[in-house]
Amino acid sequence: MKAFRRFKLDWKKKAAAFRVFNALPGGERLYYLTQRYVTRTLPRNLAEHTRWQVEHALTFRRFFQGDIAAARLFEFGAGVDLHSSLVQWCYGVNDQIVVDISRLARPDLINLAIRHLRENPPPGSQRVPERVLTGALDDALRRHYGIRYLAPADARHTGLENGSVDLVCTTSVLEHIPAVTLAEILRECRRLCSDRSVVSHVVDYTDHYAHSDASINIYNFMRFSEADWTRYNPAIHYQNRLRHCEYGELFKNAGFVPLAETAVQPDDGADLIAAVPLSERFRERTQDQLLPRTGHWVLARR
Repeated sequence: MKAFRRFKLDWKKKAAAFRVFNALPGGERLYYLTQRYVTRTLPRNLAEHTRWQVEHALTFRRFFQGDIAAARLFEFGAGVDLHSSLVQWCYGVNDQIVVDISRLARPDLINLAIRHLRENPPPGSQRVPERVLTGALDDALRRHYGIRYLAPADARHTGLENGSVDLVCTTSVLEHIPAVTLAEILRECRRLCSDRSVVSHVVDYTDHYAHSDASINIYNFMRFSEADWTRYNPAIHYQNRLRHCEYGELFKNAGFVPLAETAVQPDDGADLIAAVPLSERFRERTQDQLLPRTGHWVLARR
């Protein structure tokens, strides 16, 4: 997943700011305002984010043995603009359940995503969104785009029926969830899936602080012990540092089997990681286990 540096900031100062946001009442709101009006990392450059949404759609076309138009899609961690959900609607998904631990969706950013997709239709898509949202957000999303937005909601305990979901996708979400919590969410996903369901997860394994600080590389967080990393890892910007192989174990333990698996390594990965003095946790891994920067997992229920 390509890193971006629209706003450059020393990563330790950024971590300190995140700790402040994390401690303040209304910290998430303050963080949003900072992204929108200070760092200007919102609205997102949606052209940079469309690739993986298209990949999800192509994955579902390839592996799902049913009618996409009649399928129900489940996504957790959809973020502020629901771009992923809108792209899947463009590819013919009519029924989506989208949950988030916090109510992050912003109508103005969703409408920007709608306008972007109208002007830049995803390749091979079946339709483009014509209606911007007005009035009550939840009602408008469901009425115009078949998206049931549930937030705040706990993806570990959805309350949905067994086997009621056909498709599952996330993009750059899993790396922000603690391993123990993620294991619970994956078990819930398995419960929701039927034997024909298809799951598509894209995971960014890089140190996200490197996205806005060119003085460090994408493996920088591997230098820290668990105790030391806690200082730089507040909940509002949590990174679990799990590697590709560890996700494989989590999926297996949750009851999934891979239908397809991709791990992308940078061409200069060996040189980059050689510049980082690894903590004990990462010294125990082989270089091939450490180098992947992006993973795409396509899974089915075992």
